[in-house]
Amino acid sequence: MLLACEENGVVGLLIPDAEIGSYAYIDEINEEKVNKIKNLPKITIKEFSDIPLIARDGKVYFKEKDVKILNGNLKIDKVTSGVIR
Repeated sequence: MLLACEENGVVGLLIPDAEIGSYAYIDEINEEKVNKIKNLPKITIKEFSDIPLIARDGKVYFKEKDVKILNGNLKIDKVTSGVIR
């Protein structure tokens, strides 16, 4: 899946500093929680597209919470703020 953020007509891609298929989180996470989450059903692309993500100051947010990846980071090239689609 390719995600991008637009700011004043400039589009930047979200670039995860993690392996493909890594889980994204908004709460504190550790390996034990990851193992529990892996057994949950996956969401569809349509369900994911309905999640309101925004970029602010180069970070990705969901409902004012910082989106994180275990053992990695989310980066946005070319822009720092905007709606993510």
